[in-house]
Amino acid sequence: MRNQIEDIILKKKSIRQVPIPKGRKFFNSVEHPLLTRPKTNLPETREESAVETRRSESKSKKVSTLKRTGLWLGLIVVLLFVFAVIFSFFATAVVTVTPKMTDLVLEDNLVAYKSPTEGELGFEIVTIKKTVSREVEATEAKKVDLKASGKITIYNNYNTLSQRLIKNTRFESVSGKIYRITDSVTVPGQKKVDGKLIPGSVTASVLADNVGEAFNLKLADLQGDFTIPGFKGSPRYNTFYARLATDITGGFSGLTKQISADTQKTVEAELKEELKKVILNEVSVSKPENFSFFENGYFWDFGTLQLSSTSAKTATVSLEGSFNGFLFSTQKLAQYFAKNKISGYQDEAVDLIWGDDIVFTLANPNKETAPWLKDKITFGLKGKVTIVWPIDTEQIKNSLSGASRSDIYAKMTAYSDIVKTTVEISPFWRLSLPADTSKIVVEKDLNK
Repeated sequence: MRNQIEDIILKKKSIRQVPIPKGRKFFNSVEHPLLTRPKTNLPETREESAVETRRSESKSKKVSTLKRTGLWLGLIVVLLFVFAVIFSFFATAVVTVTPKMTDLVLEDNLVAYKSPTEGELGFEIVTIKKTVSREVEATEAKKVDLKASGKITIYNNYNTLSQRLIKNTRFESVSGKIYRITDSVTVPGQKKVDGKLIPGSVTASVLADNVGEAFNLKLADLQGDFTIPGFKGSPRYNTFYARLATDITGGFSGLTKQISADTQKTVEAELKEELKKVILNEVSVSKPENFSFFENGYFWDFGTLQLSSTSAKTATVSLEGSFNGFLFSTQKLAQYFAKNKISGYQDEAVDLIWGDDIVFTLANPNKETAPWLKDKITFGLKGKVTIVWPIDTEQIKNSLSGASRSDIYAKMTAYSDIVKTTVEISPFWRLSLPADTSKIVVEKDLNK
């Protein structure tokens, strides 16, 4: 039999494959002094170091986040404080009050005087004169002869007595042209000023003795003094003289274009309406405060259409208009109506609002009688008015200055002539009105 030799390979067993006999405990489950590895400061493994690093970074991030959050919160608090201070500085308040009001219906005949006594109604007269001009196309050729006109200042250096000069007194220019004054005038005599005698003077309108452009004179030319031919040969000739006060213009003789009669009528009507608009606007703007004037309470007077200059294609036309109207104190009328129509009225100051339907009628509206020159007029007023009790806005501002929201309405109860109050404070979170009264606005609500 052959000997068979076989390699015997011992299989290695892993410690994990070694069975543990029953009843034996794994020695690592109990520490044994000889078997326990002593604790040393050996370096940590990579895994442990990475974990620790992540923990440290996480903790650092948390601290950094907390710091940033704290900084932001602090910044927000500071900004809120700054905004609060700024808004407090710009704080404002609007106080809207509704005053006591009473409606009345008028149908009254009244008497007013230019110089009223106690208890009487009065009136004032406003007078305004205006001139408007317009360039108009000239279409009709016409022979025109026009005399130049203007103004001169006449001097009396003869003595201290006045000298009367009658209408058409002649004045002669240096060039020998004659001009006549259009109205009689009285030239004052000399007067003493600072110990020196100076000549008396008066201004007068003059008209050239003949037609034509040769009689036109310009103030800027300074052509010398006018003399009075009627005084020649007497001491007055050298002591009475005149100088231009304005240019002397308008002299013309020859063919010129004129506007037609139909165009004149149309332009005249348009200029009248323009004058009315301009004058009424001036009355509204310039009349005294708290005075009223009414339609049918004024009178118009218009001059004739004037042709002041012409050219080859156009003509300048002008029209003068005057206004005379009655003005009445609104407060005096309000007190009169309140006293006669409101029970319990105690002569306190009141105002009024005119209704849109108010009608004024004058007892004698004839313009020819010039009622604006009379000392007494009778007139009627018909329509609705509202009597309004006044409020003292400055007193209200001072009363509410710095007041809290809860105190506002208690303070306003002291004003018996105010029936309603609303207050708006800005910014809205403020709990009181500004202490500075210039930041408080008081408005009246007159809508019932």
